Amino acid sequence: MAIVRNYLGIRGRIGGFVLYRLGDKTFLRKWVRRNKSSTEEQQAVRARFRAAVRFYQKVQDTPLKRMLDISAQGICVSGYAFHMKVNLKAFRPDGKIGDFSQLQFTAGKREQGYNWKGWIDKQGEVALEWENSVKGNLKGRRDRLMVAVLHEGRSFSPVLADEVNARRKDGKATFRVRRVKREKVHAYCFFMSPDEKQLSVSQYVCLEERE
Repeated sequence: MAIVRNYLGIRGRIGGFVLYRLGDKTFLRKWVRRNKSSTEEQQAVRARFRAAVRFYQKVQDTPLKRMLDISAQGICVSGYAFHMKVNLKAFRPDGKIGDFSQLQFTAGKREQGYNWKGWIDKQGEVALEWENSVKGNLKGRRDRLMVAVLHEGRSFSPVLADEVNARRKDGKATFRVRRVKREKVHAYCFFMSPDEKQLSVSQYVCLEERE
């Protein structure tokens, strides 16, 4: 790069060089041809990014947006940034979710549950069971169980189940979801502190079919 001392009002490309203004100075730099083409890998990354953005746009219309915003504290500048950071890998270049188990809806310091098990019947009745680390004087025993739900046929329409009424100490919960025929349903379980300011990391639970 060179600075042009005697500026004659010329700017733009001259042969293999480019003249341009920046403030009250004129600079001369070598012209470099930009490659407008992109590799398949770059195209795949952009496609996955678009899919992740589209998914977040659906989350914005649900209470899950608040959960993402809480989760972002101390990690990212916003719930959107947190979502893109932790979930981009879950989407495929074809715009679909490639691995439901890799999706994460929350993060935080509240304790997780252990050895989760889940079932769903053809009417949409869900049963969950989990273990806690310590019996008796359990820390966070009053933490509220929250469950994000994704339906296989509506994978870009996440919802926060509104019929869940269980605490950490209970070790089990039942609730109903609206299920179309026998489509697969994915559950993401996490705990919220009584003051609703802290969360645990969401945990994916594969719901087994139960007659």
